[in-house]
Amino acid sequence: MKFFIIFLILLILAINVNAITVINEIMYDPSGGDNNKEFIEIYSDEINNFENYTIEDLSGNKDILKLVKQINSNYFLITEDDFNYQEINASVYTIGNNIGNSLNNNNDVIILRDQENKIIDLVYYYSDWGAKNNKALKRAQSSQIREMTEHYKRLNR
Repeated sequence: MKFFIIFLILLILAINVNAITVINEIMYDPSGGDNNKEFIEIYSDEINNFENYTIEDLSGNKDILKLVKQINSNYFLITEDDFNYQEINASVYTIGNNIGNSLNNNNDVIILRDQENKIIDLVYYYSDWGAKNNKALKRAQSSQIREMTEHYKRLNR
């Protein structure tokens, strides 16, 4: 019985260590005005509650995530308060009137931090990557995501 309990605890710990949570997509320059159209999409291979996590940008502003729509999905959207998320098939978190000091259209950094202020993921982006005029930046394929996530985990140790 003791062996089984120890095995179960180790299995749970192993599952949590291998979990992937990444910033998956960024809409920083929607067509027209940016107000209430910018978003950040998070992918996690386990269903999470990101309430009270923070998003930080290059300005150093930290916005606290507040859950406004819960769906059983591996995708999570971070939006401004008045973003129209009614037809979005993902859990949605809002952060206030702007994401950071508004996501820069030239370059910026986005940092996702947990409740203990540990960095979960971060992304730098630059305007010459081509995500302008209502096009979003999207992360690389899942094998590359796992590699990058492992790299970030090693940095946080």
